[in-house]
Amino acid sequence: MLKIVEQQACAKINLFLRVTGRRANGYHELDSVFLPISLADEIRLEISSAEETSITLTCDAPSLASSQNNLATRAAHAFMSEFDLAAQVRIDLRKRIPIAAGLGGGSSDAGAVLRMLASAAEIDDADDSVRLHKVALSLGADVPFFLDPRPSRVNGIGELIARRANRADAPDATHPARHRRPSLRGLDRRDFQRARPRALERARPRRRHRGDSTRRNLSGDHRQ
Repeated sequence: MLKIVEQQACAKINLFLRVTGRRANGYHELDSVFLPISLADEIRLEISSAEETSITLTCDAPSLASSQNNLATRAAHAFMSEFDLAAQVRIDLRKRIPIAAGLGGGSSDAGAVLRMLASAAEIDDADDSVRLHKVALSLGADVPFFLDPRPSRVNGIGELIARRANRADAPDATHPARHRRPSLRGLDRRDFQRARPRALERARPRRRHRGDSTRRNLSGDHRQ
């Protein structure tokens, strides 16, 4: 039997990012607010019965199409191994998020593949959710967020996620809002207090000292 699952994998932005420490394994601990945005990759899974697992990827981005070891395929392999499943999985990935642009495109693809496979396999109880979260974290610090991408305060190395409440208009994983600025409702002032002074510093106009204009004229330099 063939099962087809289609979803979008949205990008994210960081409203601010503060490094709070470094663990012995080299991972940095952070404090940030992640906000999903409407820009999204498109993913289609074709899942069919098989005695042994087979994962294949087709992609419209040549750099990813030539590799079978990207985050999307690694996520599928990790899922099948963790839950002791076997199937033939074909992943069709249409890239819309720029690669290596800091928008979480690869992590979002991995998170989408994990939640799509979990839905197809009807893996949804509390214990399985914990296992799925561990699989996501093993793939990358941002991947757990993309299991359920909603505005969130994120700590640890990315595994401590506190969802922001009352976000009825937030883009979700399967139907992100299109062509609309992300609303900030549901976030409080504490989410911005560390970013605000730097923003003000950038916005503060340079104070011109008395005599600046005279010195420039005397030097013969009339450039603005």
